[in-house]
Amino acid sequence: MRSSLRSKLVPFLLLLCSGVSAQEICNNAIDDDNDGLIDLNDTTECVCDGIIGGGEVESILPNASFEDFDCQPTSYSQLDCADGWAQATGSTSDYFLAPTYMPAWIEQPLPGGGNGCVGGYFCHDYMEYIGGCLMQPMLAGESYSLNMSVAAFEIDNFLSNTTLMNLSPVNVTIFGSATCPTWPTPVPLCPGTEPGWSELGYVTYTPNESWSQVTITFVPTFDVQAIMIGSPCTLPPDYPSVSDQWLAYFIFDNLTLNETSAFGSTITEAGEFYLDDLELTGHPDSLAQSYQWFYQGVALPGQTDTILGVSINDLDTGWYQMVSYYDTICVISEIHIDPICVPAVIGNAPVTSCDPVNFQLQTLSDLSQVIGVNWDFGDGSSDTTSAPSHQYTEPGTYDVTLSLLSEDFCPTDTTYTALITIYEVPEPTFTADPLEGCIGMTVNFTNTTGTLTGNCAWSFGDGGSANICDPSHTYNQADTFSVQLTVTSPQGCTNDTTITEMIIVYAEPQVSFTSDTIAGCTPLTIQFTNTTPANQVGSVLWDLGNGTTTTTDNPSGLYTDPGTYSVSLEVTHPQGCSAEVTVQDMITAYGHPVVTFTNQPDSGCYPLEVQFANTTDAAFTNTCAWNFGDGGTSDQCTTAHTYTAPGAYTVSLEVISPQNCDGDTTYADLITVFDHPQADFYFGPQPTDIFNTYITFIDSSSVDALQWNWSFGENGALGSSTQEHPALHFPDIRGLYPVQLVVTNVHTCTDTMLRFVEIEGYYAVYAPNAFTPDGDGVNDTWRPLVRDQEDAYYHVTVYDRWGHEVWATNDPAQGWDGKANGGSIVTGVYSWKLKTRDVVGNFDHEYLGHVSLLK
Repeated sequence: MRSSLRSKLVPFLLLLCSGVSAQEICNNAIDDDNDGLIDLNDTTECVCDGIIGGGEVESILPNASFEDFDCQPTSYSQLDCADGWAQATGSTSDYFLAPTYMPAWIEQPLPGGGNGCVGGYFCHDYMEYIGGCLMQPMLAGESYSLNMSVAAFEIDNFLSNTTLMNLSPVNVTIFGSATCPTWPTPVPLCPGTEPGWSELGYVTYTPNESWSQVTITFVPTFDVQAIMIGSPCTLPPDYPSVSDQWLAYFIFDNLTLNETSAFGSTITEAGEFYLDDLELTGHPDSLAQSYQWFYQGVALPGQTDTILGVSINDLDTGWYQMVSYYDTICVISEIHIDPICVPAVIGNAPVTSCDPVNFQLQTLSDLSQVIGVNWDFGDGSSDTTSAPSHQYTEPGTYDVTLSLLSEDFCPTDTTYTALITIYEVPEPTFTADPLEGCIGMTVNFTNTTGTLTGNCAWSFGDGGSANICDPSHTYNQADTFSVQLTVTSPQGCTNDTTITEMIIVYAEPQVSFTSDTIAGCTPLTIQFTNTTPANQVGSVLWDLGNGTTTTTDNPSGLYTDPGTYSVSLEVTHPQGCSAEVTVQDMITAYGHPVVTFTNQPDSGCYPLEVQFANTTDAAFTNTCAWNFGDGGTSDQCTTAHTYTAPGAYTVSLEVISPQNCDGDTTYADLITVFDHPQADFYFGPQPTDIFNTYITFIDSSSVDALQWNWSFGENGALGSSTQEHPALHFPDIRGLYPVQLVVTNVHTCTDTMLRFVEIEGYYAVYAPNAFTPDGDGVNDTWRPLVRDQEDAYYHVTVYDRWGHEVWATNDPAQGWDGKANGGSIVTGVYSWKLKTRDVVGNFDHEYLGHVSLLK
């Protein structure tokens, strides 16, 4: 890079051109008066006082060259150390101040020869701004100019290393606010999109590592109290994002801000001298009548425009002046173009390696104008060729410096920090504990490599692996195993070591056992058999789960309590390895049912029906077997049984559980069945007839009868009695009348006797001899009345005096209404004939008679 190229702005005075000698023409590049002084160099004859002096333009920005500070920065993100300046947003801009923090990649000397400058990133997703409040506000409607020195770099995220600048032109932008805010502001990215901030103006700048002078001229539309300077809100597409390797970084110095009229005439440059594209542009403060360019005070014939192509006209370094001619005055602006300084640019990318590196160095600098090259490899050796190769063999970090000397004897250099890094390769070591044991043993491995351990990878020899540095591993097979540890350092360097046959794992007994049964009712005896291969058995230890342990090879166990029992067998191999097998809940001892039942009732007279119900826990009930004590049984868990004979009966119930375990309960003399009394009686007189119906009853029941209940007639229609020997008048109607006696003993047992009282009948016929069917309800019909007859044999016929039948019926209850064959009633005497059979002697009878029909 060019180490000393800079532009210098010299203010001017507008003075009357006076005292010009007739012998020296001041703009023709000729020594007209032969005094050895040409044009402006003849200061006695070519007087234009703008070339000499006047005061510099004051800046309304505080600490415009960043020379004043509250603290001295030691790293990036410390802009707040500079007086009057602040981190403008949450993105932290930087303050560079010699000697505490001034990276080598910043071109020296700084513009104006000071010690401080500032900088910030221009990235699509990360923009840094410098901010400050003005010493006096910029007024709306006035023209203002910001003149400043700018340089740009493509640099890493730590402001350590740079690469060749290859970014497109960008608008360096100034933003303004009507108030002085609290710094930093809450602007998330670019102030131009946030309330309270507005873009004031910008200058399009072609990024270059060397200092350039740029000017932004603008007219604010409001009074401005504070400004931010930095990236535009929208960057060109080729600019990086913050995650890229190389970022865009801009530095600023000598910020002069004031009204445009305070600057007068100025000269700005575009392009680079050493790139053959340098162009100068004059900026007069008002339109002049003519212009003339000078080099080192000597007029450049034909260069009378405001633009001078330095490279196109093959001009050299040095002082350039532009004179603006007015009616009576002239104004001189001048700028100095420094000698060619070729920037030293290292073209290599950083290299890291775990192995020795044969490194081919290269530069991106244009060596066509370079007369001297020197490489410092950072390991005490150097080279003066343009693209040397160098072998790095020892671990370490190496800074490489490239120094160039241009044809103008301008020295430049650059140091690439940590260009080469050779990392130390780890030497893995480790320990293990224990080193031998039985199958299933867990070995604890410890990495003892030391600080070079970043990551570990283990191979345990049995197909197992791990990626932690101090693992534990369980070996599940018998063998001898080699173990390998591969260590990767934090820098990615890898090495491994293997210890052969490090771990010895012995086989364990293949423990197994059986039992003759696994379930049964208590007390349950189980015979166990050790089925472990005999050559693997040194000793045994059984835990039968019932509180019994034994060293007998094939023990038996007694289980007296219901429950499930886990059985364990530990076998110790003759070589000392032990293995244990536990069969969870192997043995199940079932309890017996606790038999209970209910009965209702528990006593009564025979036949006595008793309801029996099993109340044993349902979980213990599968089948039931009853014995009722009288020879009767049942297999129903809820049942009924009838006792048919008196006595005391013992009842038992046996219950079989679902597991075929039995239980029983017996209750002696549970059921008591009482005998009945014997009911009997006799009565008289018997037989009797309707003329003698008073009957006396004599009880002849068994002596245990204590109560008598007599019922006379159907359903007691003739009465009842509780006397022991009652008497009763029966109806004077022939018939058999039931008499029932119920006797009760002390146990409320009863017996019943039913007998019949016979009242013999008296056969008789009554036939009226006259009737009056006149409808008065008295004697309106005629019918014979027969006592104690067989109704089925009843038949009566009525004849008129001629012997004709006029009425007949078989219904003893039907009477004749006097109508002859249903016709009219005719008074007179009529004959009748009655046929009937008595129920006393069962004889047939026939009667004849007369009846008078009267009206």
